[in-house]
Amino acid sequence: MSDQGFQDEPDDGDGLMGEATVWFGRMRGPEADLHKPAFEAWLARGALHRAFYNRASEIYAMGKFLKEERDGEDARSDPAHRRRAHQTLGVLAALAVIVTGLSSLWVYGPWRPVPETAAVAPQGALRLATREGQVLTQVLSDGSKVTLQPESALVVRYSRAQRTLRLERGRSRFEVAHERRPFVVLAARGSITARGTIFEVALNREEHVTVRLLQGKVDVAMPSATRTRTIKRMVMGETVSYGSAVSPQVVPPPPVSDAKRPAAETVVPDVREFAATPLGEILAVASRHRPSIRVVDDELAGLKVSGRFRLDEPDKLAAKLALLFDLAVEHAPDGEILLRRRNK
Repeated sequence: MSDQGFQDEPDDGDGLMGEATVWFGRMRGPEADLHKPAFEAWLARGALHRAFYNRASEIYAMGKFLKEERDGEDARSDPAHRRRAHQTLGVLAALAVIVTGLSSLWVYGPWRPVPETAAVAPQGALRLATREGQVLTQVLSDGSKVTLQPESALVVRYSRAQRTLRLERGRSRFEVAHERRPFVVLAARGSITARGTIFEVALNREEHVTVRLLQGKVDVAMPSATRTRTIKRMVMGETVSYGSAVSPQVVPPPPVSDAKRPAAETVVPDVREFAATPLGEILAVASRHRPSIRVVDDELAGLKVSGRFRLDEPDKLAAKLALLFDLAVEHAPDGEILLRRRNK
C-alpha cells in the first residue's frame, strides 16, 4: 500500500493493543520526556494508533474511578499506607483493563476495519462506520477530521494526487486540512471538492444528497440530464441539494441578522490531542472557554498529559483530569474551577 501514500491502513489488533498499552505506561512514567520523540513518531503513524491510545486514556480513567469506589473504605482506615499500595495496584489493574478493553474495542469498535472487498473497502482504503446512537470523530493522516453521525458509513482512500472519500450512507462533517491535493467527497452521483474548509454532507436512502457549507468554499458537481455535470461554487452558509429524483436545489445563506445568531448545530467541538504535554499548557489553551480551570499547586502544572480532550466543556475536562491524576476538584466563588492535590 506504499504506492497510495496513505498511513491509516488497518493493523493487527493485538499488535496495536499491546503497543498502545506500553506507550500509555511509558508516558505516565518518570522518563516520559526521554520517550516523547519516539512516542510522537508512533502516534503519527495513523488514525488507528491515535484512536487506541485515546481509548487507553479513557479506559484508565474509568478503571481508576471504579477502583476508588471499591477501595474507599480501606483507604479511609489507614490512608498513608494504603494509598501507596492502592496506587501501585491501581496502575497495574488499570493497564490490565486497558488490554481487555482494547481487545473488545478492536472487535466491536467503530474503527475496526471491515473485511476488504472490492465492493466495500478497496485495497489501501479505510472504512469508518457508526451504529445507531453513535458519533465517531476520526483524524486522518493529513490532519483532516471527519465526524460521522449515527448510522453512517464512509470509505477513505488517499493517493499521491488526490484525497478521495465516499459517503455510503448517513451524514458526516468534514474539516479539511489545507494542502496541494484536492479533497473530494463522493456522494451518490455527485461530488464535492474542497481544499481547506468545513462542510457537511448528508445522504439518505433515496440517494438524495444535501451539502451544507460552514466555512470556506467548495465546488459541487451535480448530476444532470445531459452528460455534462452541473458545477456549483458554494459560498459560506449556503445549502445545495441534488438527487436522482429531484432537480438540483440551492438554498442561499441566511440574512446577516440571522447569520450572526449562534446556532448549536453549527458549533464545532473544541477537541484536541496532546502527547506528553504539561498540564499547565493544556489549561492555558482551554482558558478561552468559561469557566476557566486553574491548578492550586504549582508543581501540578508540570504533570505530563497525553490523550484527546474536549476543551469547551470545562467541568467534564476537570473531572477527567482529576481522575487521571487523583486530584480534587473545587469551585471558587467566581465560578473558576480549581484542581488541587487530595488531602493526605
